[in-house]
Amino acid sequence: MAGIKETPHWSYIPPEAQPVTEWSGGQTRELYLAPAGTSYAERDFTLRLSSATVEVAESTFTHLPDYDRILMPLAGTIRLQHDGGRVRTLPPYATDSFAGGAATTSWGECRDFNVMLRRGSGYTARVEAVETHGQTVALPISGLDYIYAAQGGCQWQGVTKTHTMAEGGLLVLRRQGELHLQPQGRGGLLVHVSLRRTC
Repeated sequence: MAGIKETPHWSYIPPEAQPVTEWSGGQTRELYLAPAGTSYAERDFTLRLSSATVEVAESTFTHLPDYDRILMPLAGTIRLQHDGGRVRTLPPYATDSFAGGAATTSWGECRDFNVMLRRGSGYTARVEAVETHGQTVALPISGLDYIYAAQGGCQWQGVTKTHTMAEGGLLVLRRQGELHLQPQGRGGLLVHVSLRRTC
């Protein structure tokens, strides 16, 4: 995909390289899809990260029986119900993990962050929101991590130079250790996704 910068240990996907599509309730921005050459439409991918707007009062989620999902509102509060069960209210930065094959209905308008991970992939995903408050943050990196600049940009120090991640950009990390990110501006919100092997 045009615009991706890559090294053996990390790659950066800027906002202009992320496809945006319309759905019945708003827009979806596809931040990351793996492996290369797969597509959301064909349902042959292993991992998909996206951010969507929900602009209708009530919506029904796409049926994805081969996937486990995690959803986190970034702005706005929504309510979710799976297979007619208990309704759960999700304020900003709370997460809900659920089976993609569940009959899921949502109420409320929001901007959200989504993880779709193929069941049986050998990995589990963990998602957390990190508010920077204009201060440098140190994130533990487990070996396969994704950092999304949901609000505001930031910088990090590479081996030989300083790199910049624009608001809306996604950083993919393939190493272990600790990453220090310096936000640009007083506010800022990062979403950190970490994949861990299950076996």
